[in-house]
Amino acid sequence: MAPLLGAACAAAVNVVAVWAVLGRPARWGVRGQHHFFDILATLTVAGWLALLPALLVAVRRWNAPRNAGASNPPRWRAVWLGWCAFGLMASAGMHWVLGDHLERQANAIFEGRFATFLFGAMVFGSGFGVLAAQLLGDAARAVSPGAARFVAVHASAALIANHFTLRDDYPSVHAAVTWVAATLLGACFARPVAEWLSVHVRVTATVVFIALVGTVLSPPNEVRLELYRECGAVAPWVLARALWRLPSVPELEHVLVRPSSGVEPRATSGKPLVAAPVVVLITVDALRADVVADPANESRFPNLTRLRNSGLYVPRAVSPGSQTSVSLATMFSGRPFSGQRWALHGEGSARFHYPATDATPRVPTLLSQAGVRTEGFFALRFLAGEFGVTRGFAVEHMLTEGRKHGPASVVMPPLLAAFDKLGANEPTFFFAHLTEPHEPYDRGRVHTGTSFERYLSEIEVVDTWLGRVMQKITQRAKGRGYLIVSADHGEAFGEHHSEFHTKTLYDEVIRVPLIAWGPKLRSVRCEAPASLVDVGPTVLEIFGLPTPASSLGESLIPIAVGARSCDAPRPPLFAEGRLRQVYFTADGLKVIEDHVGKTVEVFDVVRDPGELDNVFGRDVRANRAVEELRAFFRAESLADYEPPYKP
Repeated sequence: MAPLLGAACAAAVNVVAVWAVLGRPARWGVRGQHHFFDILATLTVAGWLALLPALLVAVRRWNAPRNAGASNPPRWRAVWLGWCAFGLMASAGMHWVLGDHLERQANAIFEGRFATFLFGAMVFGSGFGVLAAQLLGDAARAVSPGAARFVAVHASAALIANHFTLRDDYPSVHAAVTWVAATLLGACFARPVAEWLSVHVRVTATVVFIALVGTVLSPPNEVRLELYRECGAVAPWVLARALWRLPSVPELEHVLVRPSSGVEPRATSGKPLVAAPVVVLITVDALRADVVADPANESRFPNLTRLRNSGLYVPRAVSPGSQTSVSLATMFSGRPFSGQRWALHGEGSARFHYPATDATPRVPTLLSQAGVRTEGFFALRFLAGEFGVTRGFAVEHMLTEGRKHGPASVVMPPLLAAFDKLGANEPTFFFAHLTEPHEPYDRGRVHTGTSFERYLSEIEVVDTWLGRVMQKITQRAKGRGYLIVSADHGEAFGEHHSEFHTKTLYDEVIRVPLIAWGPKLRSVRCEAPASLVDVGPTVLEIFGLPTPASSLGESLIPIAVGARSCDAPRPPLFAEGRLRQVYFTADGLKVIEDHVGKTVEVFDVVRDPGELDNVFGRDVRANRAVEELRAFFRAESLADYEPPYKP
């Protein structure tokens, strides 16, 4: 009974939190469905969880007649077995909810030592924490009504606080907190309520019926999206993972099967753009597209401004992921996340999902094999070749330790010094990833004010270093030096109720600047679509090397030298993150399909650049757009492989 009573209280808290956090609804009908399906989902999950204490009750009742009048206490052995079964089943549930996070923490605490033991301890500790909540509530109720009320107040406070912390992320953590707090709250008053319900059998039957209905009934797509806006209401997330399916669309004929640019692939001449090119590729962590395009920032970022005004500039390129490892692995391989093999790799805090065993050739490997001098300057541990993200550099400069994000002041001096060793006839490729302006935005000259002001201040640091690279290219690589600047992903500052990156795939997180500057490249601003996947083919063509057939990218050099129009048809744009997939159609639609939450969003980004109006179900083009996304990822995913959830 404790889970059911606790769920009823949690559902009541959810109703109040929805109004307190989300305010007045834009559509009253959707808000009404929001409350209905949240309450239904909460009671449904509670009905499942009620099986745990029900097992204990059944054991006790089954054992009681057999031991009536016996002096021996075998009955208590059965009770203890029931409690252990409760704890073990709760541990299995916590493993399902929290397993990924607990495994990550177990590896990080002692840098991989005792990781298996720690993971098991965390799983069983969290599961038996539910049992402890049940016992504590029972004990408080047994002591006195005042003790029960005291404990219940604290459990209620935890339920309420759960709605106002980590508001845009960690649904599994919210689920675990809700489970423990609701169990504790329900246990404080479960017995008197159970006695009342035993008299009112119809009420009990109604609760059981509601749980059964919630198992088979799922909300429409637009209601699901609303449900996920309230972070503390986690039952819909649980049901989505366990039961719900993606919204269906009518099967259409003649949808995209494989990506195509609409023109014959351009064969390279086999000759580099200039003799012995020197190419420097710099990706800037979390650099949004709009801050570089904004005229108001030109005085703050003079070198970025000079680059964008004197080279090929794509102001709103698409990053193929919202996480550094995903976007850079895709940039260097030309394959989407689900088209590479990702598995746990590394030791200690570096153990996470990486494409270490993925066989797709990376651009650095192809360059090294062609005799190009290749050096990588890394401020993140997982950029080392063994992790597969940037595999193939002949020389790796690892300039950080552990999980630290090395600053530009550590990364850039070795890169600049490498120019002093340039051979006159030696083709060279340098790559560096700068971790400014990654949060907490504390490396700029501004240390107070809004997070966005501090973010801009860190970009100023990057801009200064870019100026020094340009100077080195001019001095040491005269007439043969190229600088390509982009970002791994963008950054959110409250758009779509989100902060930072990783958590969503809206444009503030996946739109990045892309600039290519150097000899023979004309000054052109290309508003047409492009992607980070195009960076690899662009670099290869500068060296006169062909793009491998496995790559979905297309070189931007023809546009940069004036051989092709910026508006010529291009390959499709895509992105992935946390088992969400994005696809851009040729007619300006953007589809986001979430395989965890089982939702679909379709935005007309030409008319609605802020992605505020989901036209799925209302625009006749939306069904075809969803089918194009599904066809694209079916064609590009690995048939014998299930991509992991990468937090």
